[in-house]
Amino acid sequence: MNLHFSPKKLPNTLFIITMMALFACQNKIKQPLKPINVFDFQAFFNSEIKLLNDQHLSLTRTIVDKENVFSNNEKQPNWAKELLVFKSFSFIKPQQRDQYEVDTLRSENGIVFITYSANNPSLQLQLAEVMYTPDKTIEKITLVVKSNSKISANDLTLTYLPQKGYGIKGDVNSRVAGNRLIDIHVECN
Repeated sequence: MNLHFSPKKLPNTLFIITMMALFACQNKIKQPLKPINVFDFQAFFNSEIKLLNDQHLSLTRTIVDKENVFSNNEKQPNWAKELLVFKSFSFIKPQQRDQYEVDTLRSENGIVFITYSANNPSLQLQLAEVMYTPDKTIEKITLVVKSNSKISANDLTLTYLPQKGYGIKGDVNSRVAGNRLIDIHVECN
C-alpha cells in the first residue's frame, strides 16, 4: 500500500493531525452536577437576629402548659437565643440535600410556597416550608421536627413570622416526665 501526499495537501493534513493530537490530549472537563438549591436557613436567621437587634424590638412570650398559662415581657431579648431553636433544627447539611424533595407551589395571587420534604424518616427535620409574598419577601417559615431517642420522642411544629414573632407547638414524650403538649407563642413588640 502506497500513501502519497501531494505537497498542496500537506499543510491541511498537518493542521488536521495537529488539531486531533491537541484535542486527544486535553483533559475532559466534567460539569459538576447541579446541586439542589436549598434555602439558606442559617443565613436567613442570622440576618433576622441582626435586624431584630438593630430595631431594638422587645417581645411578649406566652407559654401554655396543660391548664397553666405563663406570660412575660422582655424589653431587651437575646434574639440569638430566641431563634437558636430555628437555627438548630433548620440546618440542611450539603450531604443531605439529596434526602429532601423540593416542591414549589404558586398561587394565583402570587404567593409562592417552597417545601423541602425529607425522604428519610430518621432525619430530625422532616419538613421545611418557606412562604413568599407576591413581592418576593418571606412571609413565613414552617419547620416540622420529629426526633426519637431512648428517653424521649418529640413531634414539633415551629412557625416563624419575620420580625413579627414565632410559635412552637407539639408533643414532647419523655419516658421520665411523661407526655406533654407544648405551646409557646412569642410576639415582637
